Amino acid sequence: MSKRYSVSGANAVAVGEATGNAVHLIGRAIETGRIFWLRSVWVYNAVSEFVLNVADSATSATGITGGSLQRITLACASGITTLVDIPAPGLKFSTGCVAVFDSTGNIAIGDCGGNGYEE
Repeated sequence: MSKRYSVSGANAVAVGEATGNAVHLIGRAIETGRIFWLRSVWVYNAVSEFVLNVADSATSATGITGGSLQRITLACASGITTLVDIPAPGLKFSTGCVAVFDSTGNIAIGDCGGNGYEE
């Protein structure tokens, strides 16, 4: 049985439009040979309402909204923090846990993140 390690963090790069880039939701990549289980995600929205997609993909991917890579979509109201807790075991990520902004504008560094564990 593999060991579990708690992981948490926030985006270290601004999240741009869906056609621009995908960034690590927790600020770093999944360790090689491990699986990441996302247990909660949070997003602070300082602008108008938008949609944030969390996908199992590499950060080099573009336009990955929808399809088999997408794990969760969050509608984020203006001026508040959206927080979603995910029941055990969580959402499984094997390639990368990335955030993709599905609107115009961007999410500032540190304004979205999550926690979970790797095994």
